[in-house]
Amino acid sequence: MPDFSFISMASLPCVILDASHQSPDTDYSPLLRQVIAQLSGLPSEQICLDRTPAGKPVVTNAPFHFSISHTDQWLALAFDHAPIGVDVESCRGQPSLKLARRFFTPEEVVWLDAVDPDFVDEAFVHLWVLKESFVKQQGSALARVLGRVAFIGDVPRVTGSERDLDKSLHCAVWSLDGCARIGVTWKTPTPPVFYTRQGEALNLSMAPALWSGSVAHTHKKARINDPGN
Repeated sequence: MPDFSFISMASLPCVILDASHQSPDTDYSPLLRQVIAQLSGLPSEQICLDRTPAGKPVVTNAPFHFSISHTDQWLALAFDHAPIGVDVESCRGQPSLKLARRFFTPEEVVWLDAVDPDFVDEAFVHLWVLKESFVKQQGSALARVLGRVAFIGDVPRVTGSERDLDKSLHCAVWSLDGCARIGVTWKTPTPPVFYTRQGEALNLSMAPALWSGSVAHTHKKARINDPGN
């Protein structure tokens, strides 16, 4: 059984990352219960996991929030005192522009279309993990939010007639081994600390913000690692 004694309520917000291969059919609830048991002091069998009407997983008998995401390589579990959202995605093999034109805001599509083709998958994933982590933090349905919330400099902005967003939210993206990105949206003033499943603290590199000023000033072939071009 994994030892999660390295985390406590005082260590939140935090994200636990597991780099082992994951199957789409993997049941993560036992692992999740072990972490929640460590944080809450409750026996694993007494932990009450549920979902909101929008499908957000919640623990109903412990004073903290969590979010979960996984790919075929990475598992991410995020915990905080306030609502938190996490999303992890691979940068490889993404149908970037097709999905962006269907789900992103017009200004994000314009920006993505201007990115150097060598970096377009990476740029798409950067925006996607920001958006999905935001959706999870809000507890909203993904399809209702993707085309209504634009990210300018990693800051969410609601378009159209939607209500103003909570200005205390933080949204950021970190790089994982060069071929994946993890996005986190959180409310606590301090940024999340990343750990391996074995308790080793990770010093991840924060991916650079994709935007610099207005999208109208974005030049053709702008590289995401030099957004001021």
